[in-house]
Amino acid sequence: AAQQFESINGNFFVHKVEKGRTLYSLAKEFNLQQKDIIALNPEIDEIGIKEGQEIKIPVKEIKQQKPAEEVDKP
Repeated sequence: AAQQFESINGNFFVHKVEKGRTLYSLAKEFNLQQKDIIALNPEIDEIGIKEGQEIKIPVKEIKQQKPAEEVDKP
């Protein structure tokens, strides 16, 4: 299934937690460490995550497409 991101900015996107997901499974899915997610969501460290919760997922790299004219330059 395609991932849908509710909001995106340069540093993170907001992810809605699905039923049965854990911090570990989210970290693994997004190729992050659990501490990376906790850093943006300090409340997780105390209460954990639950279905329907919206959490911030850090973005390691922002992939930007270059304009066509830049790509074609020698």
